[in-house]
Amino acid sequence: MNDLILLKISIQRALLGYLTPDVRSVNIKIIEKIIYLYIVIDGKPSEYWIEAYTMIGTEVIADFSDEFNIEENLLQIDYPNLINIPNTELVYLRYESPDLT
Repeated sequence: MNDLILLKISIQRALLGYLTPDVRSVNIKIIEKIIYLYIVIDGKPSEYWIEAYTMIGTEVIADFSDEFNIEENLLQIDYPNLINIPNTELVYLRYESPDLT
């Protein structure tokens, strides 16, 4: 199976039960056996997310061989600021109505 396809399946499974309303997006990419995970939060990351994002990363990396490493990133990008994480695959995007401001 293609590594990116496996990663997409793995991250969807790993996110089950973790997502909260403050998550704006989840983005991923693989470059030379390094998995990059970006979880974008609206507002200051809570204690929950400071712990949870590494647990999600642990669940993801467990699906891959020992050749792979993971770099987890918890980013604060408040609404309505644009989320721009270049060269990544979007695996979750929160609905954001233009009327939220």
